[in-house]
Amino acid sequence: MKKFSLLILSVLLLSCSPDDNELATEGNFLEVYNGVVWKNYIEQDKISFWVVFSSSSFSEAEYMEGNDCEILVTRWGVEDSDGDKLTIKENSKNLLIVDYISKDYPEDNNTITITTLENANILNISMSDGGSETFNRVSTKPCE
Repeated sequence: MKKFSLLILSVLLLSCSPDDNELATEGNFLEVYNGVVWKNYIEQDKISFWVVFSSSSFSEAEYMEGNDCEILVTRWGVEDSDGDKLTIKENSKNLLIVDYISKDYPEDNNTITITTLENANILNISMSDGGSETFNRVSTKPCE
């Protein structure tokens, strides 16, 4: 009877392990926030900015009232048409650190620190030159 009780207990413990949805929040920044959209709206200038991360790229969009929405996709570690490049330095659960390297304007080179706050509803982007921006998580796509 004692062995039977231990067997039942072990089955119950295994059946109470986390399901796949709970495990989906584990991993590094680019895995956990793959495809999540964050938006920053500047009321004074009537400009909307969106950022989206994936394992292969960083997307940013900008819309100013009266103009078309512009979307730029930058692949990690690959020079763009201007010779600029984003290289990942650290990629942990709620922290992504990247280096921005400009071929033509080395004075613009920056280390960018990206963190999530308030259960990932807020995204903070800080640059080594002192600049900082905050984005709110949204359920819409960029330019919507």
